Amino acid sequence: MAEEKRLSNSKDIRSPVTAVYDWYDGIREGLSQIGDMSYRFESRRLDCKEYRGDYESVDLFDLTAVGGDDTLLATARFEGPVNLDETEIQKNLFAYWSIIERSDG
Repeated sequence: MAEEKRLSNSKDIRSPVTAVYDWYDGIREGLSQIGDMSYRFESRRLDCKEYRGDYESVDLFDLTAVGGDDTLLATARFEGPVNLDETEIQKNLFAYWSIIERSDG
């Protein structure tokens, strides 16, 4: 599939974040649109030195396709303003996902 190839060959995937459900010293949980699929993402609240080397301490995120079996393990860099009012949709907030693993349930 074209989307699968793009995910496996891409270093960073820019995607809009449409909802933020948890914030603790950064975004921890929410919804993001990758291609034509919505993914719910949740932080593992860990650093990932075993994946990225000792030069940075970055969180790992589990992403699960809404209504599907596709799951991703990724790091993320967020860019833009975060609205912490859960009743409003996020505007101009983006995630840059770096996919580490993919499994198709």
